[in-house]
Amino acid sequence: MADAHWKRAKEIRKQEGDTDEWWSHLNQAKQYYFNVISWRDGQKGIAKVQRKQTKYYLKQDKEKEALDLLENIENIGKEHEIDLLTDADKKKIDRLR
Repeated sequence: MADAHWKRAKEIRKQEGDTDEWWSHLNQAKQYYFNVISWRDGQKGIAKVQRKQTKYYLKQDKEKEALDLLENIENIGKEHEIDLLTDADKKKIDRLR
């Protein structure tokens, strides 16, 4: 289900932009990924969704919210001993801190 919500969010964004429905599908995907957080796919899925939400917040000049999401990705990675941050994520964290 998480992947279905992710794909639907991508379709909506392509057709309509950043709408409430787009945001809703992102959140639903993230919730499903949290349900399987102990699995690598769940951890990677959460990072993928929160990375997309980070981009949205940065476009809205909401740097605190963007940093919170990136730090959450970092914390999930530490907790599960997997590096979920991309090089671009790390640069954004450094810039936002």
